[in-house]
Amino acid sequence: MESTRTIKTVAEAKQRLAEFQRQLEITRREIMQVEEASSLQEVGFYQRRYDFDAPEHYKRKLNDTLSQQKDMIKKKRACVCDKEWTVDGSKQKGKQMTDEQIRLALRAFNGECDAAIAEVKYNNIDRIETRITKCYEAMNKMGATKQVRWPMIDGFRAGLFYAARSGAFSASSGER
Repeated sequence: MESTRTIKTVAEAKQRLAEFQRQLEITRREIMQVEEASSLQEVGFYQRRYDFDAPEHYKRKLNDTLSQQKDMIKKKRACVCDKEWTVDGSKQKGKQMTDEQIRLALRAFNGECDAAIAEVKYNNIDRIETRITKCYEAMNKMGATKQVRWPMIDGFRAGLFYAARSGAFSASSGER
């Protein structure tokens, strides 16, 4: 009788342990997602929400482009520094300085691009593209001394063209 009760208690404890482990794994995955979103937000990369309508293929193209941008940021390829800096003789402090500079640059560039894209209309795409291109060139120029550079700008142009095309659709239907 006592051994049956003990076996039952052990089985219940194992079952509860398995449930706790399952819940722990779910919580770990949720934490990883929150940490990833927080890391991206730190450099000014947010899930974009534009207030315009467009055909689905433009939305898919923009979502693909945003996924590529997110991947580049996570893999530290969106903005890079080719030099290993030292601060006060410390490589660790040099890396920290470089990482902070890159985060600042990403935040500034992402903010500038988002602000520009929000202003896009079907009739001003060239001016907005010039604005983004000049910002890109200025960021590369300002980063030259520290050897911080931007390998790619195409993702921001895709957002720009998506916005412009959407504006063109809205303008042609009389919605804007």
